[in-house]
Amino acid sequence: MRIAPVFAACLFTCFRLEPAVAGEANNVLAQPVNMRDAARPARPHHIPVDPAVLKPDTPEPTEAGADISVTLEAGDEIRIKSLERPELNGDYRIREDGAASLPLLGAVTLAGRTLEQAQGTLRADYEMVLQSPVALLLDVSEWRPVTVLGSVDKPGNYPFKGRMSVLNALGAAGGIYRPARGSLVTLEVMREATRFEQAAHKLKQALVRKDRLTAEREGKENWEASERLRQIAKPEEVERLVASERRIMQERRIVHEKKTEALADQQRLIEGELEALTKQAQKNAEQIDLMSAEVGVTEDLTSRGLTSRSNKIERQLQLATMQATASEIVGQRMRAEQALRIVRRDIDVADPDRRILIEQDLELAEKTAVEQEIEMRAASDLMSQLSNLRVGVGMSIQSGEKVAFEITRHTMGGPKSFIAQETTPLIPGDVLRVTAIIE
Repeated sequence: MRIAPVFAACLFTCFRLEPAVAGEANNVLAQPVNMRDAARPARPHHIPVDPAVLKPDTPEPTEAGADISVTLEAGDEIRIKSLERPELNGDYRIREDGAASLPLLGAVTLAGRTLEQAQGTLRADYEMVLQSPVALLLDVSEWRPVTVLGSVDKPGNYPFKGRMSVLNALGAAGGIYRPARGSLVTLEVMREATRFEQAAHKLKQALVRKDRLTAEREGKENWEASERLRQIAKPEEVERLVASERRIMQERRIVHEKKTEALADQQRLIEGELEALTKQAQKNAEQIDLMSAEVGVTEDLTSRGLTSRSNKIERQLQLATMQATASEIVGQRMRAEQALRIVRRDIDVADPDRRILIEQDLELAEKTAVEQEIEMRAASDLMSQLSNLRVGVGMSIQSGEKVAFEITRHTMGGPKSFIAQETTPLIPGDVLRVTAIIE
């Protein structure tokens, strides 16, 4: 019975406090917006970005980040899951040619497609092969890595993780590199010089490979280095690169010729086997005709009691054996004819397949050459800008520090570079360059 007075006291207290709480809330809402913002904790200070360090003609992050749909590319590893078809399950790496080797389908080109598009393509292909509906789920088990270069503690490749930003990649690379002493500009010039040399080396290889593949496509045995290769390489280096590619060209031609000869030998062997089977079938047919006549005569003699019943059965067994041999010869001929069709098809497509492979390799070489030209130009521009900065030896990097971020992203139209902020999202395959300078 004591509960009622206690409950009444609690209600009385709540009603007395309610006006005070409401008044406090009204006071807060009545404050100007700037006063309320001032009460919030300040956001952490962001690293200042210096756009002048990067190329002036690069788009802003908002322009580059307007379309960041992620497509599958070489190096990505996809995962197929199917409860109905467990033989399809597994992880499959996309090769440099943009295709992945999949069960029942062989090589399927997936590069350049989104995950949803690739899943629809695979489902349609499997349904066409299996002639039944196929339920499967396509996922990415491992994206191609993000590369972090420049003024970081640990430059290199880092696994891409969902919703990865510039700041995440910077943290994975150990943060901004801050030497205790020495000129950071000198360090950056040295790094950009190394980057320039590496890009130049890859460009030379891509250019000479492009020259060789062009000659292969046109059926030329003798070819010379391009003018661009002679501009960036010394004469002895050009001679060495061309000699190496000519050896590769000769080896590829020998392999192709041996493959063609092997297919021709196989064709002749199958044609000889078919000819022998045809003769054997004709001979067997003649024997069947003779034995059929002999069986008829034996049956007539048996009916008149002029020969034994066992003689009749023996002739019938011999005829059945000959007929079984005829059926076996027909099966052998069908298998030989099928093998001959396959060999002839391989002979017919040997040259077109070779041309397709040459075109694919040539396209890859041209793409690599363009990428390395951009890489060399970017490194050269940064070296020029950094060389114009004057920094005292022993100055602390944290005094007047400025950091700039540049992202190089591969798009359908080729590589594109743009200035980025800490919060700019990354996609698989991005190359992040961090440049720190001291004014």
